[in-house]
Amino acid sequence: MTVSDVLADRISEICKEKNITMKELCQKSGVSYSTVNSIIKHKHGEIRLMTIIKLCKGMEINIPDFFHAPEFQDLKQILNKK
Repeated sequence: MTVSDVLADRISEICKEKNITMKELCQKSGVSYSTVNSIIKHKHGEIRLMTIIKLCKGMEINIPDFFHAPEFQDLKQILNKK
């Protein structure tokens, strides 16, 4: 699992929890539909920090809460092994 995969899964998870459609996320965040779609479908390479910040704003979640998830702890452990 890559960092981009973990980010994509977290974005999808929050959208489901908050009942936010991809279209609504795009409108609220100012991130293009094609970018959000490629992230969610795991077809996007590296995701820029500014994009994550905009998506967090659109999902009405702060940055620390976005990254405070078990997936990121697992990823941290994987990265520390390398």
